[in-house]
Amino acid sequence: MQSLFWLCLGFSALFIFYALFSTQIVTFDFDYLRELVPVSPDIDEVALFSTCVLAEFDKDGWTKDVLEKAQVDWDPVKKCDDKFVPFTILGANGTVWLNKNKKGVENLNCWARAIYFKDDWHFNASGWFALQYKSSEVVFNSDFVHTSCQTATNISDIKEDFIHLQMWNAKDDGAMKKTTKRPTGMTSTKFPKAKKEEAEEEKREERPSVFIFVFDSVANSQALRSLPKTVSLLEHEFESVNLRHVNKAGENSHPNGIAFLIGKLITQMDKGIFGMGKEPADWNETHACYRYFDDEPFILKEFTKKGYKSLMAEDWANGVFNYPNCWGFKEAPVTHYMRPFQAYYESDLKQARTLMGDDQCLEYHTFLFNYLTKFIKAYKESPKISMVWASEVAHNYNDGLFHIDAQLFNYFREHREVLDKSYTILMGDHGIRWGKVRSTWIGEREINNPMMFVSVPKHLRKRINPILKENSNKLLTSFDIYASLVDILNEPNLSAVAGPQGLRGVSFFRPLPPG
Repeated sequence: MQSLFWLCLGFSALFIFYALFSTQIVTFDFDYLRELVPVSPDIDEVALFSTCVLAEFDKDGWTKDVLEKAQVDWDPVKKCDDKFVPFTILGANGTVWLNKNKKGVENLNCWARAIYFKDDWHFNASGWFALQYKSSEVVFNSDFVHTSCQTATNISDIKEDFIHLQMWNAKDDGAMKKTTKRPTGMTSTKFPKAKKEEAEEEKREERPSVFIFVFDSVANSQALRSLPKTVSLLEHEFESVNLRHVNKAGENSHPNGIAFLIGKLITQMDKGIFGMGKEPADWNETHACYRYFDDEPFILKEFTKKGYKSLMAEDWANGVFNYPNCWGFKEAPVTHYMRPFQAYYESDLKQARTLMGDDQCLEYHTFLFNYLTKFIKAYKESPKISMVWASEVAHNYNDGLFHIDAQLFNYFREHREVLDKSYTILMGDHGIRWGKVRSTWIGEREINNPMMFVSVPKHLRKRINPILKENSNKLLTSFDIYASLVDILNEPNLSAVAGPQGLRGVSFFRPLPPG
């Protein structure tokens, strides 16, 4: 009898481990599903999915349960050293020297080296070069320059372990920055425009840039209650539209990211609750994980092929294409790829966070936004696409978003001129998956409904925003995000007659079927 008990316990532990770490979706019994009325197995599929009733929450995202549980004043960097600067300085030309104004630098020996991309999990590095008060003779030819300082009398007493960021070899050549005209003879019945309005659009000599900000595990209503200043700024200054009814495509970031970045379904969809069968996945687990993605239509890479300058930055080494131990990319898929930073940073995370962390006002996402700022400044004339994916701030912390509301607000204000003429997307990949809010009524719904705010370039808003507002009341999925990005890729000013065809999703920049 005792052996049977331990056998059952072992199987239970195995199931829990699989549920937590598998890349494949695991379906749990959500209480709210019991509220659904049974569906007749004879109902027409088109009719069923055209008449679904979408959940609505209070406009500010608050419920009594969340009010009781939330700690809105939680701030891990409240007491950090906001005057922190490293002992070393990286110049605009890729040289490094000692910061003579930093107290204690005279008692240190400092070195620098360049860190390079090898593959998604590994980095290469140059040799170490000793630093002086004058510019180094060595030029560090990488986006990532690692500096290390030890006390002169004790080499094990490390005082600096820092990674400087730069846009190495940035060529702001304005690639593909030219007027995009509608092909001769093509007219649009869906988007009629006055001649004056059409002339104004054709005057613009740019392909609008695309900026994607992903915050892992952030639901739509969660954003409303946690980021009120940012949401208000987006809606009032950028005329962003809140696409309130996006539904995730899988359990964690891996299937959801592949859905909205590559357009593929990697988890079988069980429609049994609707009396239907299963939607087969496009890829099995091996195909979705244990091979390189270099030949797949990753949307940022597709933009790069068309001449856009591109950036991808994540604040966790187990990123969207890599969790839990997937291969990712063999070659860097974008112009500026932050993987070498993460590969080094997490090789000794304890030391990195001690010398380059919260105490220095350097949160995980801080590096992403610093990198993006350098990218924006380096390519003033070129069309750009970027994706920064912040996992750490909200993935494990129900209250993590509150303290970055001001940070995001200030960042969008700082870069308002650039973002106002670009496609700007603030989104989540799914809702919070655990914690005190997850067990509440709203938490059980939020897990499926990620944040999605979309702003189009200012000159397109009069034409496109009415469509976005109409679609904000409709059910969307991660696949529709991919289709919408492909729509921009194909026609940057969305002036083609129809959106992309043959994909799992449809562009939300186009009128959607009723339902």
